[in-house]
Amino acid sequence: MNSTNPKALALITSRGASSAANSPSDIVRQQREEMDRKTDVSMVVDRKRAWNPFSKYAQTRRAAEEAALTTRLETFREQLLAVRKTNEVMSRGAIAEVAIAVEDYLTRIQSESVANKSRFRQDARLKLKKVFTDRLVDLQVEAERKVINPDMLEAMVESAYMEFAEESARLGKINVEFDKSQLLSITFDPSR
Repeated sequence: MNSTNPKALALITSRGASSAANSPSDIVRQQREEMDRKTDVSMVVDRKRAWNPFSKYAQTRRAAEEAALTTRLETFREQLLAVRKTNEVMSRGAIAEVAIAVEDYLTRIQSESVANKSRFRQDARLKLKKVFTDRLVDLQVEAERKVINPDMLEAMVESAYMEFAEESARLGKINVEFDKSQLLSITFDPSR
């Protein structure tokens, strides 16, 4: 059986204890003890010397107690300010993360809408071409049957071409824009 070095065992044991001692309540306790130690007025004037309330020692001790209290108050204010600043930074960071996520989402929607717009335009163009070619085929069938005179047939073909051109131009003018500035604006109405 191997014998364990007592120093190594003590080192390992102390590491486990120190890591467990670093809980938030222990840190607060340690800070409080450090503050008490640093603001201990008996370091300035011992209580035994300040027994006479009119002596110089008693006056010095009262001044030291007041200075220690002021120091504690200032330290408390600084810590509160640090908590406020930390909270503000964390809040701004959270807002920035949300804004980035919204921006990414809106960018994805915008790119999808551009793709959909292109696809819908292409579908509309194909349907328009199909209607136009079907009309021309119908006119050609009518011409082969000799039901329509040639002048009227030419006018109908010309009309079909003009209608196709107008519909194509109208389709080209359709432009859907995605305005994300309204979606990103945040308003607060306290009456709601």
